[in-house]
Amino acid sequence: MRCRGSLRLLPIVVLAAGLLPSTFAEVSRSSGSSSSILFNVSDGADPFSPNAWYPYRSGQTVMILNSDGVVREDGRPDIAWHADGAPVVVWAWNLGTDHDVALAEWDGDDWAAPAFLTSSTSDDLDPRVFLEPDGTVRVAWWTDGTPSAVFVMTRPAGGGWSAPVQVTGPDESGRRPSVAVFDGAIRVAYERASSEPGMAQEIVVATEQPGGGFAYEIVAATARADRLDAVLHAERGKLWVDWKHDEAWIGYAECEAGAWTVASPIAWNDPSWIGVEMTRRVVRFTVLVN
Repeated sequence: MRCRGSLRLLPIVVLAAGLLPSTFAEVSRSSGSSSSILFNVSDGADPFSPNAWYPYRSGQTVMILNSDGVVREDGRPDIAWHADGAPVVVWAWNLGTDHDVALAEWDGDDWAAPAFLTSSTSDDLDPRVFLEPDGTVRVAWWTDGTPSAVFVMTRPAGGGWSAPVQVTGPDESGRRPSVAVFDGAIRVAYERASSEPGMAQEIVVATEQPGGGFAYEIVAATARADRLDAVLHAERGKLWVDWKHDEAWIGYAECEAGAWTVASPIAWNDPSWIGVEMTRRVVRFTVLVN
């Protein structure tokens, strides 16, 4: 059985999202014992502009990350938290000719200088980060090309970064991955073109194998040609993935008894980023209470 397990992960920390129209993203943390994260994101129509960095507030006690991101037109940030509440942020840093994956961490008093996980001349895009309870960090991204490829890197707690591991096959083109660890194995969800008649794209979940390499499972197919933004979740002994299935609903599937369930719909009535995130919260509640 490929996807069933009992690994229990920390509950998702609620992220404060700015609800004002026409604002941009800020990742900031206030100093002191009552530290908090504020994350404001452009509330435009889907797909919103990926140029989503902009300082929304200021003050001596506020530590703003990547204040020049809007000038460079960096990609949107993805955030996760260690067990002690320290955040880790990844994003695609725009070098002018291509993007590299950048990672920044809170050192207890301020944001540490960003570290670059990639340094190629290719476009490395849309990274997502996953933190394990022991402090291990996993980052997945895709490199634009012919074909496009999905990669994952690992940093064990207290250790250094591994070399990038290619998740997609040599002739497979994958995009916009999300990573999680479930039942002791790395799982990576991503989108790719579908060969099924009438379908434009499909969601694939790749599972790391004990002897090396990955096993691939097609979770769902959709006629939607726009980005699907599949997000993989591992929480409270459950594994699921959700994505933008079409203009009317967010799709999700769970891994049960070693197999992925048929995709289920949750109505998606608000095309904004906020509407997407609120619908994903409904999916999470539906999965965890069943």
